Amino acid sequence: MSLKFLRLSKLIKSLMILGFATSSLAQAQYEEIDSIERIWEHVTSDSLVILDLDDTVIEPQQTLGGDKWFYDLIDQRRAAGHTLEAALELALQDWTEVQHHVTMKPVEPRTHLVIRKLQAGGNRVIGLTARDSTLADRTIQQLSKIGVDFKISPISRKSVILDEKTNLRYHEGIIFVGETKKKGQALLKFLDHHRVRPKHVIFLDDKEKHVRCVEETLNELGITHVALWYKGAEAKNSAYNRDIANLQWHHFKTEGTFLTDEEALKKLQ
Repeated sequence: MSLKFLRLSKLIKSLMILGFATSSLAQAQYEEIDSIERIWEHVTSDSLVILDLDDTVIEPQQTLGGDKWFYDLIDQRRAAGHTLEAALELALQDWTEVQHHVTMKPVEPRTHLVIRKLQAGGNRVIGLTARDSTLADRTIQQLSKIGVDFKISPISRKSVILDEKTNLRYHEGIIFVGETKKKGQALLKFLDHHRVRPKHVIFLDDKEKHVRCVEETLNELGITHVALWYKGAEAKNSAYNRDIANLQWHHFKTEGTFLTDEEALKKLQ
């Protein structure tokens, strides 16, 4: 056995031990929070902050166009006899149509200010959304109107197709995953593409399934992280009224404008 081979074997063994030690040192934390302000309890100078969009950063000014309405559309189509796949496709068509017209607001009054402060403090902040990439430009417009710009401190400012087959796209600081794709796998593709392994990640999402999915990916990568299940929009969603949403949808389709929840409720009485 040559001396060169022995040295190479020792080097490989050392790298394997170092990799295991690094993975072992990674710390994981999971919490449920009801305000985005709680993020400050976990932010460090090394933190990469990853934010979901709908019902985490933004929400529509009325019931129509929200996440709760979207999932209710799926339920209604399923009840009408459609398969899950067909119900999802039909719901996405209606939801997407509304998104091109609806005005958004921050989920919390200070949501946009927290994001700006993170960016001003030097933290990299990106979005990770279940929205399809066909809504990328419209999403940027909606965010801009509430004062949120993910281009300010991203990992990269260059837009790129991360997976042509699934249309996974990174655009202006946001990863557009699509409703049926896994956010954890999408984040992995993004990090691999940019050859980045953050020292510390904070992930915030209002859907537990997405929080757990991303958490699993970060655990596998050995990245220290805080996974936060955000419930800031829970009170609004629990008060969801299908009759209001259906009336707003009918008014939008016939008149091309949106009724406020108050206007819709008055018409229903």
